[in-house]
Amino acid sequence: MATAFPWFSGGETICPNVTYGAHITLRCKNHPDLRWSTKNIGYIGGRSIFFSSNWGAKDVSDYKQECECKISDLYHDHADDKGV
Repeated sequence: MATAFPWFSGGETICPNVTYGAHITLRCKNHPDLRWSTKNIGYIGGRSIFFSSNWGAKDVSDYKQECECKISDLYHDHADDKGV
Protein backbone atom coordinates (compact mmCIF):
# COMPACT_ATOMS: atom_id res chain seq x y z
CA MET A 1 0.00 0.00 0.00
CA ALA A 2 1.49 3.34 -1.04
CA THR A 3 1.44 6.28 1.36
CA ALA A 4 1.23 9.98 0.64
CA PHE A 5 4.71 10.31 2.14
CA PRO A 6 7.19 7.85 0.58
CA TRP A 7 9.64 8.33 3.47
CA PHE A 8 6.98 7.20 5.98
CA SER A 9 5.89 3.60 5.68
CA GLY A 10 3.86 3.47 8.89
CA GLY A 11 4.73 2.31 12.38
CA GLU A 12 7.56 4.80 12.84
CA THR A 13 7.62 6.97 15.96
CA ILE A 14 9.29 10.16 17.09
CA CYS A 15 10.40 8.38 20.26
CA PRO A 16 10.80 4.58 20.21
CA ASN A 17 10.59 4.48 24.04
CA VAL A 18 7.02 5.84 24.07
CA THR A 19 3.96 3.90 22.91
CA TYR A 20 2.99 4.43 19.27
CA GLY A 21 0.19 7.02 19.13
CA ALA A 22 0.64 8.28 22.70
CA HIS A 23 0.88 12.03 23.26
CA ILE A 24 4.41 13.34 23.76
CA THR A 25 5.83 16.73 24.65
CA LEU A 26 8.14 18.66 22.34
CA ARG A 27 10.54 21.48 23.22
CA CYS A 28 12.31 24.12 21.15
CA LYS A 29 16.11 23.99 21.26
CA ASN A 30 16.17 27.81 21.24
CA HIS A 31 13.40 28.26 23.84
CA PRO A 32 13.57 25.30 26.28
CA ASP A 33 10.85 26.83 28.50
CA LEU A 34 8.21 26.39 25.75
CA ARG A 35 6.24 23.17 25.16
CA TRP A 36 4.15 21.62 22.38
CA SER A 37 2.32 18.30 22.24
CA THR A 38 1.80 15.85 19.41
CA LYS A 39 1.14 12.16 18.90
CA ASN A 40 4.10 9.79 18.77
CA ILE A 41 3.44 8.85 15.15
CA GLY A 42 5.85 9.27 12.26
CA TYR A 43 8.11 12.29 12.50
CA ILE A 44 7.93 15.79 14.00
CA GLY A 45 5.65 17.75 11.72
CA GLY A 46 3.87 14.71 10.29
CA ARG A 47 0.96 15.24 12.70
CA SER A 48 -0.69 18.31 14.22
CA ILE A 49 1.41 20.05 16.86
CA PHE A 50 -0.31 21.99 19.64
CA PHE A 51 1.39 24.82 21.56
CA SER A 52 0.99 24.80 25.36
CA SER A 53 0.82 28.48 26.24
CA ASN A 54 0.04 27.76 29.88
CA TRP A 55 2.75 25.12 30.53
CA GLY A 56 4.23 25.86 33.94
CA ALA A 57 2.01 28.93 34.42
CA LYS A 58 0.71 29.80 37.86
CA ASP A 59 -1.86 32.24 36.45
CA VAL A 60 -2.86 33.92 33.18
CA SER A 61 -0.06 36.50 33.45
CA ASP A 62 2.46 33.64 33.10
CA TYR A 63 1.09 32.42 29.75
CA LYS A 64 3.76 32.29 27.05
CA GLN A 65 3.85 33.28 23.38
CA GLU A 66 4.77 30.69 20.77
CA CYS A 67 8.17 31.23 19.18
CA GLU A 68 8.65 31.47 15.41
CA CYS A 69 11.52 28.99 15.16
CA LYS A 70 11.62 26.33 12.43
CA ILE A 71 9.92 23.01 13.03
CA SER A 72 13.35 21.38 12.80
CA ASP A 73 14.19 23.16 16.09
CA LEU A 74 11.61 21.07 17.97
CA TYR A 75 12.70 17.90 19.74
CA HIS A 76 11.40 15.34 22.22
CA ASP A 77 13.12 15.23 25.62
CA HIS A 78 12.80 11.92 27.50
CA ALA A 79 12.63 13.88 30.78
CA ASP A 80 9.12 14.89 29.71
CA ASP A 81 7.94 11.26 29.43
CA LYS A 82 5.45 10.16 32.07
CA GLY A 83 6.97 8.10 34.81
CA VAL A 84 10.46 9.58 34.40
